[in-house]
Amino acid sequence: MIVSITFAHRPWPIPEGVNVNIDPARIAYGVMTGIGFLGAGTIIKQGAGVRGLTTAAAMWCVAAVGMAAGFGMYTLTAIATVMIVGRAMDPGLLRGRDSQDALSDDRHPTTLGPGVSARR
Repeated sequence: MIVSITFAHRPWPIPEGVNVNIDPARIAYGVMTGIGFLGAGTIIKQGAGVRGLTTAAAMWCVAAVGMAAGFGMYTLTAIATVMIVGRAMDPGLLRGRDSQDALSDDRHPTTLGPGVSARR
């Protein structure tokens, strides 16, 4: 860390007549790629079900909010944060309230394909 701080305080020697272009989209591409790999690592197939999708989606949301804040889009960051936290605290927000109750009820089987079913 001391080496990084020392290196950051030194001026970069840029020869005369050289144009340095900084592309913020490259940062976003790197973040998207890294979060994609981390998210893929959280998704696990267990029997007929899949676990970790919510965790992967949450990681994408956090990365998107972080990039928006890093790019100076504070209004978008605040709106997205309220939407994400609201959705995480109330899972029935986008679905009907009845479907949320059905998700917690073990009496409703889930059909996975022809002749295959599993209980939730």
